[in-house]
Amino acid sequence: MREMASAASSDTAIANRDRQPQFSVAVESALYSGGDIRSAGVGLRMTLPALNRASYDARVRSSQFREKAAVKDVETTRLVIAEAVLTSVTDIANAAAQARAYAGDIYQKSLAATQSVENAWISSNASLTDLLDSHRQLFAIRLEQRRFVAMQLAALEELNLLVPRNSPSK
Repeated sequence: MREMASAASSDTAIANRDRQPQFSVAVESALYSGGDIRSAGVGLRMTLPALNRASYDARVRSSQFREKAAVKDVETTRLVIAEAVLTSVTDIANAAAQARAYAGDIYQKSLAATQSVENAWISSNASLTDLLDSHRQLFAIRLEQRRFVAMQLAALEELNLLVPRNSPSK
């Protein structure tokens, strides 16, 4: 997109240059078949862009509009990428914090509750459904922790796509 903006800038410069009068010199000669000069002439040519000023001005304005649009497109794309990078970094941090929470305190409390229900079931103070529900909840916590780790890895991969690392040179 930067190259497109540069090309639009060059187009504006060309349109401005075309608005200026241009001069050219021509030399013409006619030769006899034997190689002698029969005649020679010199010509001078000059364009008069002032006679067609509206057309040249329109071309310059059009080029300037394309240049401004290309520059704004570059800036818009830069902002979109910056927003995507910031979103990815935030997603990585949030998923990592959630994964740590589910792997740490939440998991430990659920494990302790499951062991308590197991002990109660062994002593016939809890039903089998309570025990199965407790184990299901522990499994759900493990699954949720793994889901957050996967979300963190997915966001990290998206960030790597947005901001590629420089490969080491050989």
